Amino acid sequence: KMDKKALQDIAEATGGRYYPLGPTGEGLARVLEELQTIGQQKKREQLSTELPIDRYQPFVIISLLLLLFEMLTSNGRKKISGAALACVSFIACLLAGCLKQDNIKRAEEAIAKGDSAAAAGFYLAEVENSEDEFIDPKLLLNAGLAFLEAGSLDEAERNLDQALGLAIEDPTLQSVALNGLGNVFYLRANSFLDEKDVANARNAWNSALEKYQAASLLDGNPKADENLASLRKQLEERIQSMICKMTGKIWRDLNGDGRIQKDEPELQGVVYWDKNSDGEHNSSLEPMVKTDENGLFTFEWISANYPVPIRLGTKLIESNGSSIKNLVPLYPPPPPPENPTLVRNYYVSINEPGKLGIPIAYRAAPVLRGNVWLDVNGNAKREREEGGSASATLFLDGNGNFQMDENETSFKPEKDGNFERMVSPGQHSLCIKPDNPDANVTFPIEEKKAYLAWVDFESASENLDFGIQESQQSEQQETGSDPEQQQPADSEQEKNEEENQPNEPLPQEVNALYERLLQEMESKSEPLGQEVPVGQPTPIGRDY
Repeated sequence: KMDKKALQDIAEATGGRYYPLGPTGEGLARVLEELQTIGQQKKREQLSTELPIDRYQPFVIISLLLLLFEMLTSNGRKKISGAALACVSFIACLLAGCLKQDNIKRAEEAIAKGDSAAAAGFYLAEVENSEDEFIDPKLLLNAGLAFLEAGSLDEAERNLDQALGLAIEDPTLQSVALNGLGNVFYLRANSFLDEKDVANARNAWNSALEKYQAASLLDGNPKADENLASLRKQLEERIQSMICKMTGKIWRDLNGDGRIQKDEPELQGVVYWDKNSDGEHNSSLEPMVKTDENGLFTFEWISANYPVPIRLGTKLIESNGSSIKNLVPLYPPPPPPENPTLVRNYYVSINEPGKLGIPIAYRAAPVLRGNVWLDVNGNAKREREEGGSASATLFLDGNGNFQMDENETSFKPEKDGNFERMVSPGQHSLCIKPDNPDANVTFPIEEKKAYLAWVDFESASENLDFGIQESQQSEQQETGSDPEQQQPADSEQEKNEEENQPNEPLPQEVNALYERLLQEMESKSEPLGQEVPVGQPTPIGRDY
């Protein structure tokens, strides 16, 4: 077990510092920041070298003047001494108010008048007049601070950085420059917050914190400590007061109660901002976040005004931890006056900044599954040598007339005859229409040749098989009868009874999401002819 007290005592005894690691490693981040600051300072010290500056020229000139003065006569020396003394006095009086450089004096006058931009220009002019070997870092520091006062943040940062690089041997000047750079990034952060640009504002806040911390570590700059404390408070109050942090999870809701259970699998996917509300993800325009391996996701939203509505969409990735292909999201319906039957995305109303939970449940869609086979001998039993057939069209009979109408959902089986169709929860009548009008449907054996199936989420109606005999020639050859002499099985009385019976539509509970999925799959199916042959009505198929 970690002994925190012992670690603190060791750090205090050795002149070090103790940082707890923390649940997310924030302590390690602070240690790295301080090590980087110390490393940069050491690097500057290693790169700095004391260069000697030759200053012998004035002394040589004075020596020559003294030698010339020594060569003169005694009377001449007296006259020259008096004249020289008068000249020195006159020059001293004349230059009494001009001991400072002219540019620096003008810069101070501009600062006194409140013209910081002009003062910065005078400081830079003095820098340009300096010798190439030596530039006083104080000039660059004053220029940077003047630009900062004038609001020219880019110029202020450039000059303060140069002053910081030149003031290698002056920690106090370095501390002032770092504190000034912290103020530059602080003003930038406020500017970004005014524009609601939280990402850049946070980067500027972090840079300001680094500069203030470095200034405080150099010489305990009280201004830097004060700015650091103020910045931390403002960071929490202003930025956090504008952000809504949204967290959620994508999972498979097996029992449909809308609550995350331990035995329900997590699903990996992406959550995106559905800007155009079309239910599709446009990767170039709509930002997204990925979930972790447990299906968890987190993102932040900022808005100038609250409440604000947004629409979120989701899609699963290939490694979603489930072998079920027909998983679909169940989004809550949008509030009035929007159409509650048209659900394409997750409608979220952010009432205020803070935290918001967004659970996104996926469920297995109801499925109709079966096979269409080629019944060669027409005995309504599938033999081993009889293979699947794709020469038919399956359709959902919505109005109960057992005829494929133009507005009814239809689809084709695969090449091997297998089919799997996602439908909405409820009752469905599945019928078949062979592509060959002379073909005979031999299975199911009911005369209507249809299935009545009831399905719900996480369920499928299996073994909805259809047998098709391409022609009746084989049956005619076996019986030797004339097809023209064959009579229909139904009597006229049965026909009349069927015609008098009203065609009541089958009950359906239409989920809006599945309605959209069905429409999309219907748009991808092959177009059918407008003229549909009308067959004789037969009794309702069995309830499978």
